[in-house]
Amino acid sequence: MNTGKLVRMNRLFAHPSGRLCSVAVDHFIGYGHGLPDGLRDIAATLEAVVAGAPDAVTMHKGVAASAWQRFAGRIPMILQSVIGRPDDSAFELIATPEDAIFLGADAFAVAAFCARRDRGRVLENRRGLRA
Repeated sequence: MNTGKLVRMNRLFAHPSGRLCSVAVDHFIGYGHGLPDGLRDIAATLEAVVAGAPDAVTMHKGVAASAWQRFAGRIPMILQSVIGRPDDSAFELIATPEDAIFLGADAFAVAAFCARRDRGRVLENRRGLRA
């Protein structure tokens, strides 16, 4: 493992248990009734999440670009690359590994819903992504 990857992995798995607990603030597309209250004011939500000292916070690039700067470097950030729903109604790759580097992410999250009718397209989107 190269040094940069080792540094990021050690930050993510720094808890004495060797486990990782990341709080995700990126799942708003899955709610059929609009944004839940906790995601309407993302700055206040991030403040509360960071105060709880999770091992990492997972988010989309829009949240990272607009609201994460204040917390950058205090807690590892995982950039989620997909917006999607488990059904076939939505699935798009919205971030690249280059976005993760630009935003200072410690990790790049990739999701794939394999029970979908379009699972071939879902998995094809993953083929070009490399660690």
